[in-house]
Amino acid sequence: MRTAARRSLALLAPVAVGHARRRRRRLGHDLTLTVSTKLDPVADEIDAFWDRNRARYGITIWRSSRYLRWRLFDNPWVDHDLWIARRGADLVGYAVVAQGQDGTARLIDTLVEGDDVDLLAAMFAAVTRALVERGVSLVRAGVLGPNAGQQRALTRAGFLRIDAPSFERRP
Repeated sequence: MRTAARRSLALLAPVAVGHARRRRRRLGHDLTLTVSTKLDPVADEIDAFWDRNRARYGITIWRSSRYLRWRLFDNPWVDHDLWIARRGADLVGYAVVAQGQDGTARLIDTLVEGDDVDLLAAMFAAVTRALVERGVSLVRAGVLGPNAGQQRALTRAGFLRIDAPSFERRP
């Protein structure tokens, strides 16, 4: 029995683009995305967003802008993009993505307002569409086994479950 086994979900982008578009309309989330390689322009918003939502996530990593900067944006080995999801002017979620040189991308971290599975699925679909427009052909996301909400959101956004852990090798 794998209670905390790491699972991978992958998306073959050309197959999922049509599905992702349909899902966004049906969910009715009017999301806009902006992307940045820098955290500083939205650091205060990220902190306020985390303060509003941290109680809903139970046991998890402290996702302040300070932590995200240290773990992701000060990392000398991997470049990360920060995708900010907004409804109007309000920050309602973010996704951190590492895009490889080989046409693949990995969702590293995500957080949405109120742990809303519909919003998370819409954000996954929107980020995936944007990555496809950048030439990405495969998007990967690791999920801890017990996180059923994130698994549902990824599936609804067109991701497919792969039962083996995902590995990457750096030369």
